[in-house]
Amino acid sequence: GMQIALEELAESLRKSDGEKIDFDDVALPCLVSTCSSIMMNFVRNHFPIALPPPEAPKIPAIPPNGFPSEAERAEHQRLSLLADRIAQMPPPAPIPELVQRRAEILESICRLNLPPNPLDDIIDRLHVDNVAEMTGRSGRILKDEKTGMYRYVKRFGGPSKQKSYGLSMPVNKEDENDRLNIVEKRSFMDGKKSVAIISDAASTGISLHADTRSKAGHKRRVHFTIELPWAADKAIQQLGRTHRTFERSAPIYKMVVTELGGERRFA
Repeated sequence: GMQIALEELAESLRKSDGEKIDFDDVALPCLVSTCSSIMMNFVRNHFPIALPPPEAPKIPAIPPNGFPSEAERAEHQRLSLLADRIAQMPPPAPIPELVQRRAEILESICRLNLPPNPLDDIIDRLHVDNVAEMTGRSGRILKDEKTGMYRYVKRFGGPSKQKSYGLSMPVNKEDENDRLNIVEKRSFMDGKKSVAIISDAASTGISLHADTRSKAGHKRRVHFTIELPWAADKAIQQLGRTHRTFERSAPIYKMVVTELGGERRFA
């Protein structure tokens, strides 16, 4: 599953030949792991498969009053010709052994079976129609219920064939993202969506508490905090999204941490 998805995505990248890729046309059998993608891109871009090209010589600037001697003029001309010759040389040919080694490393990354992108995974498990996403993301990977395949879908600013979420005004990217987050927040507060995902990018000023004035105010909030902030004031800011004035019931907080030392320190 995950390995096939990564391989198909990598194949699409290879076929692009340096052109801009339309991810709307890439169909995947499952969600893609962000960790695996980062690791594979790093290996693909930085693992050497050929000898480094010869380094062009540094050509000194021509003196304002001309060269003081004919020898220095000749040396400047020699360096200029050498630099031009190196610039016109074809790139070094790939070494088959290194190409094979890189392929083995990429394959080993696929076999790690790292977890998929957490936001995409939560939305996929709980279904997009039940999850209100309030983040700074411009796109996400969603499942096509008709084909069972996964595709990259823009949250806003996409082609006309995609959902516009009512965002027809000509606004910039930041304003459009804020407007979409407000639409998603309203869906959660009205009870149309029972799950809300909020990131640090959208955590300021949004109220998600059991407001007595909202249609879903009778539902008690259960607030899961993932990746506790380093600063205490930021943590209070996040907790305050579900614990505010006019609440019918106080939220239940659940601190989610792993055994990693960096997270346990703040837990």
